[in-house]
Amino acid sequence: MVELVIEMQTERTRVADAMKARDAAVTRLLDAYISARKKSELIEKLQKEREAHGLQRLNDPAEDQFDGDCMLKARIAELEMLLEEFREINGHLKEYGVYSAKAFCDPPPLYQGETSHVSLAWAYLTLG
Repeated sequence: MVELVIEMQTERTRVADAMKARDAAVTRLLDAYISARKKSELIEKLQKEREAHGLQRLNDPAEDQFDGDCMLKARIAELEMLLEEFREINGHLKEYGVYSAKAFCDPPPLYQGETSHVSLAWAYLTLG
């Protein structure tokens, strides 16, 4: 029976500690939200003052980051297409070789005791 009471007391302490930690986290989040909102209002006020003095409005770094992300994604897509083209070219090179020896004509028939010579032309592959 004593063990059950001690266990219940320990559990109550854990719950109370967890609730205090939760309350502290909520308080910190609320403070951060209020601070961010005040700073956002101040920034907007300063932007309006700049415009009132005839100065250009400053860009939001978050918007610049978004534009940068879009440009980065477009560049990645471009490079992926280029990589696919290189893979295709590499496949052709593996299939045909960088350059291949082509015979101008079939070798003449081989008669006993004679040797024949075949002219070869080195043709470089051009992929279009």
